[in-house]
Amino acid sequence: HASALRGAIFCLAALPALAGAAPWEYGAVVDAGVIYTDNLFLAQDGLEESETALMLRPEFFLRTDSERTNADIRYRPEAFFYSDFSEADDVYHTVDANLTQALVADSLYVYFSAINYQSIVTPDSVLPTTNLPVTNNRIDSRVLTARPYWQQRLGVARLYADVGYTDIEYDDDLFQSSSQTTGRFSVDNIAEQQGLAWGLDYDFRRTEYEISNPFEYHRAALNLGVWASSSLRVFGVGGAESEFDDYFDANIDDPFWEAGFQYAPNDRLNIELAAGERGYTVARSA
Repeated sequence: HASALRGAIFCLAALPALAGAAPWEYGAVVDAGVIYTDNLFLAQDGLEESETALMLRPEFFLRTDSERTNADIRYRPEAFFYSDFSEADDVYHTVDANLTQALVADSLYVYFSAINYQSIVTPDSVLPTTNLPVTNNRIDSRVLTARPYWQQRLGVARLYADVGYTDIEYDDDLFQSSSQTTGRFSVDNIAEQQGLAWGLDYDFRRTEYEISNPFEYHRAALNLGVWASSSLRVFGVGGAESEFDDYFDANIDDPFWEAGFQYAPNDRLNIELAAGERGYTVARSA
């Protein structure tokens, strides 16, 4: 688990420095118990092995929520000690850390996250639902993300733009690590919930792998509609996107459209229903 954990801990340790002098709350919770299982190795019927294990699962947390800084950092090692199969004793590491820092109040922010977790290797085999069973169908995974974003009000309109970078690493050479670059730009007045409603948005995503060819996707759209009441919007969307059936063509050639309505009577309920069509070009030889 070393390489995945090191990357997550490195990002984890950097977050308090980025947050400045915000007031921090910290603490720990310890969970312990004795667990019995009648199928330690997730074997087929008739081949089960029963076992009793001691489980220790402390959680250490560090968090803050201030005007310019919001962070929640959690680290949980989960240890299992088996009574008869001590060679299977192991410790699994879970890190879940995120921080949002305002660089310019109410407009420019940066978001960081670090996650280390256990993921499934082969979905079509027996799935461990906890870390208690001893299985080869579990590996450590690490996800690091950084995303600066900008939001601003322009009269009745709202502008949003971000760029993001995500690095995904698996603690097993049989699986390809990858990195993803994303971007989004949008400007609209839909949140005003009155009169003519319009919006422009553009999305970009590129994923690069260690061996496989990269995947790239673009989407640009124009949204036009009208608020029939303070809670009901009728709208239509049209635009173009990269070919969704061809991972290696990043051109914005395929048209799409949709039409529908949005019902948003309060902050807790927002329903959108639409139907439309996506098109794509089929290459034909002469």
